[in-house]
Amino acid sequence: MFKDRKIAVWGKGKSSKSKDLIRFFSVPIGETKSYLKQNSISKGKTFPGISKTEIDMVIKDKFQELGLLNKPGKYSPHSLRHTAGQIMCDKKVPLEFIQKTLRHSSMETTMVYSQKAIDRNYSKKMSFNI
Repeated sequence: MFKDRKIAVWGKGKSSKSKDLIRFFSVPIGETKSYLKQNSISKGKTFPGISKTEIDMVIKDKFQELGLLNKPGKYSPHSLRHTAGQIMCDKKVPLEFIQKTLRHSSMETTMVYSQKAIDRNYSKKMSFNI
C-alpha cells in the first residue's frame, strides 16, 4: 500500500472531484500503518465516516496530553498543517513541492511560508541595538 511512499488524497473539505497523489513521509506512514492494523482496514477509505468535529477532538485530546493547550497560540488540525508547511520551508523543500503536498491551488498561498521564514531571518539578523 505504501511501497511508493505516496498516498491518494481526494478533494479538499467535502469535495470528492479531485484526487492527488502526495508524498507520505516516514512518521505519518508508520502511524497510518498502525491505525490501519488496529482498525482492520486493508483497502478503501482510511477514515470512513469520521467528521471534522471528531478529528478536532482527537487533536485537542493529543494537545491536552502534551500540555500544549495552556500555552499561547491556536492549536487545531489546521495549525498542524501550517506547522508542516513551515517545517518543509525551513528545511529548504522547494515551494512547488510544498504547494503540491499541501494541495494549494495557488503558489501565492504557499509563499506565505517563505515570507514567514524571511521575516524570522530578518528579525534574527537585525536584532542588534541601534
